[in-house]
Amino acid sequence: MLVTGFDIIFFWVARMIMFGIKFMDDVPFKEIYIHGLVRDSHGKKMSKSKGNVIDPLDMVNKYSADILRFTLAISAAQGRDIRMSTEKLELNRNFTNKLYNATKYLQMNVDTFPDMAGFCVETDLGRYMMSRLNQATLEVRQNLEEYKFNDAATVLYRFIWNEFCGWGIELSKAEKSSVVELGAIFKEAMKLTHPFMPFISEFLYQELSDTKLEDVES
Repeated sequence: MLVTGFDIIFFWVARMIMFGIKFMDDVPFKEIYIHGLVRDSHGKKMSKSKGNVIDPLDMVNKYSADILRFTLAISAAQGRDIRMSTEKLELNRNFTNKLYNATKYLQMNVDTFPDMAGFCVETDLGRYMMSRLNQATLEVRQNLEEYKFNDAATVLYRFIWNEFCGWGIELSKAEKSSVVELGAIFKEAMKLTHPFMPFISEFLYQELSDTKLEDVES
């Protein structure tokens, strides 16, 4: 598979295909993912002379690699350029805050949570949230297989923000017996989050499991 921008399809992609057929009697790749270009918030090409360049390293230092990565993923609609802005990064920083707040709430009630493997979900709320996680997992996987990265990120965002935090956590305040189950489900959701935000998802998963990264590495 080749990942490339649309602006070099003829100059690079087509020539590699022709050379592969000419000299190797085969095409060099079976699939091509053509992504858009990252432009400024007005849709203009970034240029030092225009002063509209957004340095990714500056954004990583200010917001984090996870936030920049997730912002690019959720903005990467097929066939469209990405309009990058600090406003989008700010919005997705709110998402990371949501993940932290969910973890803090869960740990206010229980320190650590079991792995989902071999764990039985018994409460009505737990079963409902598990069904929603299963549906989100199915949709995320399907979208990733079809290279619809923005759709996959959007499904994940909506599940965690709207369903898990908006409904699951709020309802658990009146049904404390479901908190352990929600913690186990949230850990599974961190696995689903990992391709998009690998650092915070790993950190929160280990926090909820009461294991440190150095312990895992050793």
